[in-house]
Amino acid sequence: MKIQKKVPKLTDYKRDIFWSLITITIFTTVIVFTFYKYNHLTNTYKDIEEYGYLYLFLSFFWMLFVHDTWFYWWHRIMHHPTLFKHVHLVHHKSTNPSPWISYAFYPFEAIIEVGIHPLLAFTLPLYTPALKMFFIFQIFYNVYGHLGFEIYPKEFQKH
Repeated sequence: MKIQKKVPKLTDYKRDIFWSLITITIFTTVIVFTFYKYNHLTNTYKDIEEYGYLYLFLSFFWMLFVHDTWFYWWHRIMHHPTLFKHVHLVHHKSTNPSPWISYAFYPFEAIIEVGIHPLLAFTLPLYTPALKMFFIFQIFYNVYGHLGFEIYPKEFQKH
């Protein structure tokens, strides 16, 4: 079900695309440095036998936990009145969500958000393909969360 029937304005799309492109540039830069330039310093591995399938399975949930904890606390901090207008406001300018708002961040917020990539890569042994799949999953989940549609039944979140 569409949460809001009104379609976002063209100015909303333009603003969100502009800030998303900046975010994508920042994300790409950090990811290239982390996983290409300094990959030899990370704890990522390419041979699944190195830690086994059980560790691979558990590591996905560990990445999810670390990511959600990182996001939750930083998001709370960004909502502090002193920081909100300088760090997070642009993400809340679109009151009628669209996929373009998913990554519409001020540059400082983009740096905070992408910080989870090097944090995971430099701390935990992670299977490279699993790490890539996790980040792809996060992109899709973030876009889904900003589509402006509710796909679960109305009472779903109360159970």
